Amino acid sequence: MKHLHGRVVLSNASGTQPIEIRTSVAPTKRRASLRRSFTRALAGNVFYTGCQGLMTIALARLGPPELLGMFGLGIAVAAPVVELASLHLKVVESVDVTQKHSFYDYFRLQSVTSSLAMIVVAGLALLGPFRGEAALTILFCGLAKVFEAAGFICHGKMQQLERTDLIAISLTLRGIGSLVAIVLGVGLSQRVSIGVLAMALTWLAILLLYDLPHARALQTPLATDGQPRLRVLGRIAWMALPLGLFVGMNSLLTNAPRYFVEGSLGVRELGIFSALAYLGLAARAFYMSFLNAVLARLADHYIEGEFRQFLSIIGKTSGFIFVLGMASCLATYVFGDWILLIFGREYQGEKTVLTLLTAAMVLKTLWMLFVSSLYAMKRFRLILLLQAPGGLLLFGLLSLLVSRYGLAGAAWSILAASILDVMLFSSIVIGSLRWRREL
Repeated sequence: MKHLHGRVVLSNASGTQPIEIRTSVAPTKRRASLRRSFTRALAGNVFYTGCQGLMTIALARLGPPELLGMFGLGIAVAAPVVELASLHLKVVESVDVTQKHSFYDYFRLQSVTSSLAMIVVAGLALLGPFRGEAALTILFCGLAKVFEAAGFICHGKMQQLERTDLIAISLTLRGIGSLVAIVLGVGLSQRVSIGVLAMALTWLAILLLYDLPHARALQTPLATDGQPRLRVLGRIAWMALPLGLFVGMNSLLTNAPRYFVEGSLGVRELGIFSALAYLGLAARAFYMSFLNAVLARLADHYIEGEFRQFLSIIGKTSGFIFVLGMASCLATYVFGDWILLIFGREYQGEKTVLTLLTAAMVLKTLWMLFVSSLYAMKRFRLILLLQAPGGLLLFGLLSLLVSRYGLAGAAWSILAASILDVMLFSSIVIGSLRWRREL
């Protein structure tokens, strides 16, 4: 008896006429080349990130840094809650290459957890230390993140079958929609909350009119469709819980510098820091496009025991990220003052902070490569454990450096924690793969 991907082959007593029994009714993938998948993912992510960058510039130009700071505060409070509740089901779904569970199972579970997250966000906005415009901005940011999380479940199905072309179109629509909504909403009302509400409603329309119809069209009946739904959802939730804790903690750590900046330096400095940090995130989108393209391929190689190919992808991707990342750091250092002119005079003089954040972005992207490798291995609990040392270092440095050195202190804290994360995750992934290859 031989176990092959999605089937079992039995040989009769004479060793002839093998009998094949299919164990999955999952549709055959329309396998795109890795280059084509990357190109599609890159196009969608670059366009979406470009629109997000224009949105950040628009907020900076439509008013003082406090306006951008208010938007950053809303995201910083709402995002960790929603992302924790999402359980990062998009990744769990995308690496489910044998389609053990259906798209509807993931979407139902996402709907339940997002509803709970929205209750928590509403409690923080209305019962916390926030008042007026700040409370409304947090509430509407939570709503937008919930609709975004639902769209990510649809993207997970598309990514599972390597239909990155559909994801690219969805991101294009979402990018244009969010830019127009923010510019019109804030421009006409001079209120960030109105712009965020318009963005949330736009994302809901894209979810209902594009993402859901295409994700449903990719789903075929599975053997698990007759099982009790609560049991299936509970099984998925239990499997994804460590990953959800990791993503929620990662979102908290990503936004931790904003908490310290706002608490020590005020909303104005938070607005400046949000603009600088977003420039680094915009460059990171280029590299994340490739990671999204290779995730399902890594999962396939791991399931098939093709560890040499797995390591080859890691090596090539890490080299690609490092070379272009160093070029990004050099460009930021040389042209940083010119880049900051885009936002206005209030943002001048922060070239050093921008360069440090760009370097941290490169390291964070390398870190995400090794996190994606552990995703493909479905080592979700290990990911959560490995995250703790870097998180503790980040909070410790932020508490010491932000009040003393301002935005530069926040940037140095992020960079130091990123170095530790890359060292830990890379050693575990490479060591594990080499050990399995030698078995």
